[in-house]
Amino acid sequence: MTRTKEQAKEEIGRLINKLEEVVREGKESDYSEADVGSKFILPLIEKLGWDIKNIDEVKEQKRTLFGPVDYSLNIDKKPKILLEIKKFESLDGSRIKRGKKQTYPEQAIDYAWSVKTDWAVLTNFKETRLYYSHVKKPEEGIIFKLNFSEYLEQFDNLWLLSKESAVSGVLDTYEKKRTRETIDVAILKDLHESRILLTNNIHLKNPELDKNLLRECVQKILDRLIVMRVAEDRNIISSDSIFKQLETWKETVLNKEVRTFMMDLKNTFRDFDFSYNTKLFEEHPCDDLKIDNDIIEEVINRLYNYNFEMISSDVLGAVYENYIGHILKEFEEGVEIAEDKKVRKIFGIYYTPTYVVDYIVKNTLGEVLKDKTPKEVSKIRVLDPACGSGSFLIKAFDYLKEYYDKYNKKARENARKNKSIREWNSIPKVERKILTENLFGVDLDEQAAEIASVNLMLKGLKKGEKLPLILGENIKVGNSLISGSEDELKDYFGNSWKDKKPFNWDEEFKEVFEQGGFDIVIGNPPWIESKKMGLQDKSYYKSNFSTMKKQYDIFNGFVERGLKVLKDGGYLSFILPNRFLMNPDYEKFRKFLLRNAEIVEILDIGENVFASVEMPALIVTLRKQSEEVKRNNNIIRIRTGLKKPESIQNSDWIEYYIPQQRFWEENKCLFSVYQQPKLDSIIKKIEVKSQNLKELVYNARGVEIGKRSPLISVERKGANYVPFLVGEDIDRYLIRNSRYLKLGDPSVDYKSSSLYEGEKILIRKTGTGIKATYDNSGYYVIQVIYILKAKVGINLKFLLALLNSKLMSFYYFSKFGEKSKRVFPHLRQETLLQLPIRTINFANPSEKAIYDRLIALVDVMLSTNQKLNSIHINFYEMARITSETGKLNHRHCLALSKTKRKSSGLTVDYYEDKYLIVKDDGDNILRIAFDNNITKRYVKLYLESIPANEINKETGRLSTRLQHLNIHGLNNVEYQKEILKEYDAKIKKRRDLIKLRDETDKAIDQKVYELYALSEEEIEKVEKSL
Repeated sequence: MTRTKEQAKEEIGRLINKLEEVVREGKESDYSEADVGSKFILPLIEKLGWDIKNIDEVKEQKRTLFGPVDYSLNIDKKPKILLEIKKFESLDGSRIKRGKKQTYPEQAIDYAWSVKTDWAVLTNFKETRLYYSHVKKPEEGIIFKLNFSEYLEQFDNLWLLSKESAVSGVLDTYEKKRTRETIDVAILKDLHESRILLTNNIHLKNPELDKNLLRECVQKILDRLIVMRVAEDRNIISSDSIFKQLETWKETVLNKEVRTFMMDLKNTFRDFDFSYNTKLFEEHPCDDLKIDNDIIEEVINRLYNYNFEMISSDVLGAVYENYIGHILKEFEEGVEIAEDKKVRKIFGIYYTPTYVVDYIVKNTLGEVLKDKTPKEVSKIRVLDPACGSGSFLIKAFDYLKEYYDKYNKKARENARKNKSIREWNSIPKVERKILTENLFGVDLDEQAAEIASVNLMLKGLKKGEKLPLILGENIKVGNSLISGSEDELKDYFGNSWKDKKPFNWDEEFKEVFEQGGFDIVIGNPPWIESKKMGLQDKSYYKSNFSTMKKQYDIFNGFVERGLKVLKDGGYLSFILPNRFLMNPDYEKFRKFLLRNAEIVEILDIGENVFASVEMPALIVTLRKQSEEVKRNNNIIRIRTGLKKPESIQNSDWIEYYIPQQRFWEENKCLFSVYQQPKLDSIIKKIEVKSQNLKELVYNARGVEIGKRSPLISVERKGANYVPFLVGEDIDRYLIRNSRYLKLGDPSVDYKSSSLYEGEKILIRKTGTGIKATYDNSGYYVIQVIYILKAKVGINLKFLLALLNSKLMSFYYFSKFGEKSKRVFPHLRQETLLQLPIRTINFANPSEKAIYDRLIALVDVMLSTNQKLNSIHINFYEMARITSETGKLNHRHCLALSKTKRKSSGLTVDYYEDKYLIVKDDGDNILRIAFDNNITKRYVKLYLESIPANEINKETGRLSTRLQHLNIHGLNNVEYQKEILKEYDAKIKKRRDLIKLRDETDKAIDQKVYELYALSEEEIEKVEKSL
């Protein structure tokens, strides 16, 4: 039932009457927390619009480390508000946990914080409190505190807890200042610091340990402690067992140097290994390391800051991904864990956002699971060939677990109806079944494989049940791209071939390949361009992969390997950089996809998917298909237009479908996924009778130098300096400024001087769209400017008209999808050179006329823009030619503000007939009265153009400083008329030139439309799309 706010208020009034009756009769002590919840709190939240019968919306929570949180109120299945319910007692009570006092408000905000929820409600209905959770102290986060007698009087506050307020965003407007890091950041910080503590202490106490083993031991100890903490918080082992063991050790130990706590932990590790059969806890050199007791205690105490039952495996994955980019550096005083960005870059290590993982698993495994029987599901094999911390496999586990849970629920319902229906027998030990039958991973890094195994192990950990072996069985260490016999590998890598960690798929996953291969391959393979690879690796890849020749990326190999290990009909879905779509260098890779798979979907995610990675990304989903007819008849789903990558969760995309066969018809099999079908006919019309720009010009880029180089100056300092342009100097039909470049530095690649001589088109690399101009003055240019020089038979001004036209921008954006670039928009040479230039039939008078007219119009544009660029209008500078000055305080001024801040620049508005209102940063500062309009306009223009530093020379009130300004010509009306006349003439001249420029630009566009034979309807579509 949907209630209005007034209806809810009326019904909550009846609940208040019910409580008053309980209080009058003295029956408060008869109510347990459960009674308060069922009789008062659930009815309250129902009247506030929440569906208490929908477990996806109102979910009962079990008791946890932070106490009895009873319900979460969810939006889209994600907790929005956490409710902690108490008996009819004071909400300022407390409890003792591990010897420390914790108040009820602290419990409430700690729990909400631990599950990354912004809002916590502490209530017993007699009183209700709302807290913002991202604070260190409850008093910093209190939003309201209401006694039940105040509910109706302050109903707007209570209504903040309604579903309507949560969905509309009204509740979020009450956010307080965050004084506490998020749970992700906090645990990352604590685990990183714990790693440093352990690393330094182990290195100090065990100097004989080499760095690799040291790193392995630290990771092993932390992994074990985390697993045991998770087991505690899930009640798989005794609550607080490590803490209690530490306390018992302190009470019973006679000599802490002889019997260290690590010795006691060793026995616990053996116990856990025996009970749960996990390789993580088997005997290891870390068991016998010397570690100071206080260091181990500090690490353990840090781990007790968190409720690991509620912390997702994504956080633990992020811990690994963060750590893998670090190396150990040894110093006299110890060992430092330092981030090495080169390591991260070389190995292509970037943590995959949860929304990408969710999407890929949902659209592969999620689809495959539909309408499958348990027997069929048990045979599904899912692989991540670069599994890292296991995020894709963990999400796959969740989908499989959900399938079996639904099946078992239905089995129990059917068993109740008819116990003889055998096919509805429930599936036992689901977690073990999934871990042994369905999930497989490979990673080059041993620690990554261990973390993946730990994360999966935590999914299957159950009280009293031994776990299946994961590490070494389903999760393996190796190089997914390198395999072969010893002799074969020595040919490429010599005696160090083992360092490559070769992985022979047929041997390692023998049973899988006996059944035909994997059903699903998913993941985020490394992105490493071939130019950054070693010569041995390149040689191996060239001989063993059809797509890894000339220029390529290592992800080519992962896609090729992934399709090879798939069954026919199996799915592959990876997140990849989008550079393979339209880059001619990836022709072999595109043809490989077209010859081996149906392309199910390409989803363009855009930029900034990964921190510090600007390259736009996409998700490509393939279905391995051996039949050519089915491949060629396949229809591809294209999704583009996301405003930001995380919008993928809201289906916030533009969707359309294109035939796979179209890619075969494209030059070099380009994947023109941004070309929407509704625009196909226009694109084809542009391309017909055209040739690529590459056929008509020689292309290069300028001097290989940065724009902040000391070789660049604003003045010519000698004969060896030449006029020089940087990117910002170039615009459409315009060279703005120039500076000078010193020649002769042997460290700089200047290119040949002939490159800069004669006619050339200059195109700015950075910025959205095409910005091109013409030069025949011999300018040298920086490397972010592309240079086009004509081959025989083409006029560069004709080319310039086409390049700067709306039609070419339309083609560029529609074909290459560059319009959505926001972080670092830029034009790539390989893209530029694919632009279609209409071939002119000079024997055709109409075509020749258009050609000549475009050249003439370009001359007008170049001349007009040059004139515009030469007009500099600065009223302040124009007015300063007289030495006569006056001050505003001689006039009628009214201060409107007492601010003493520095001016950031003035704006001035007319007010009524005789006043000006002077503003700074939007605030009214001063009102000035005038007795004539000429002076009023003169002062307005003067103040609007005066530099802020002139106003800020003095201190004090800004209004006073303005009145003390020396304004040139203030008391001479005739002088003001003269300056205003000159100013108006310049303004008119600029306005006339702008009009001519815009009319000429439009005329060029119309002639280009005519050249490419577009109809009025097609022109309208082009212009609407820009």
